[in-house]
Order: sequence, then C-alpha cells, then structure tokens
Amino acid sequence: MEILTGQKVWLVKSELGKTWGVIGAFDNVLATEKFAEEKYREWTGDEEFTWGRGKTAQEIHIETSTQPLDGKLIISEYPVRSK
Repeated sequence: MEILTGQKVWLVKSELGKTWGVIGAFDNVLATEKFAEEKYREWTGDEEFTWGRGKTAQEIHIETSTQPLDGKLIISEYPVRSK
C-alpha cells in the first residue's frame, strides 16, 4: 500500500515542436521556478523575463538558424509516495 509522505516534488517539462521531456526535478518550488526562468531566458534571449509565482506554464517561441520552434515550459507538482 502506498502512503502519501506529505512531501512534494516539482518537475519542469519542455515541449518544443514535437519533442517533449522532463528537464528538471526539484524538491523546492522556488528552485523549480528559478530553473524554468533561466531556461526560458537561455532559449529565447529575453533577459528581462521573470517566472510568475505560482505560474504553471509559459509559451515559448525560439528563433533558430533553420526554423522557429514554438512550445511550452511546464511546471507540474506531484505528491511523494512511499510503499
């Protein structure tokens, strides 16, 4: 039987074009938001961007040398379970 531990984990997922995956896992929501903010800035070049507190998704538009990519950065919260 699984038991909820009261702890939470946050995953940062990226979805760019047809590609998606988990790019970060954290046990602290502030670290999660900071990581997502840094990735957004790195990928878009928007140094002024800040991740809104409690925000769960952000649309992304990346200009590349071959073609632009559209997608999302998503933060998901999950409860930690133990057996």
